[in-house]
Amino acid sequence: MFRQRNSDDAENGAPIHLDGVTVLEFESLLTFFYEGWQEGFSMSNANWEALLAIAHRYRFSDAEFRARREVFLGQPPLDPVSQIVIAEKNSVPISFIVPALEELIRRKEPLRNSELAKMSGGMVAGLGIAREKYVRESSKMFASDEWLKQAASKIVRSVWPTSDAPTSV
Repeated sequence: MFRQRNSDDAENGAPIHLDGVTVLEFESLLTFFYEGWQEGFSMSNANWEALLAIAHRYRFSDAEFRARREVFLGQPPLDPVSQIVIAEKNSVPISFIVPALEELIRRKEPLRNSELAKMSGGMVAGLGIAREKYVRESSKMFASDEWLKQAASKIVRSVWPTSDAPTSV
């Protein structure tokens, strides 16, 4: 992870370069480490997403756990496609995005090409299967909105079992 550096580099103010780490990710990590213990600590959604990325990459499990909660359960909630894309990039367990998956399969409008292009092929295929099953269920006579919500939930769990398996394909 970190290459050995000589003491002259540190004394001369030479920065430590971490391949693939953005300034926002590193700043978010430092902010979390220095201030995250304080009562009422919060950061912007962008900072929580950045923290999730670096914490996942370097296996800072406590920071990753908190960032997952804030990104997927925080307020205001992210749109479903963003949740899925972030989950896939950071191997977040399916259980965190079940509500996003349910919302997408119940959505009346078709998924846009720009949305599908952001997701993995496996996720796109799963959404296609789930949406097709949902359309078949919703075409049954006398299907109430509550019944359709339950049907969507069952379909999501059948396509994506929630054994806390990572979303990466």
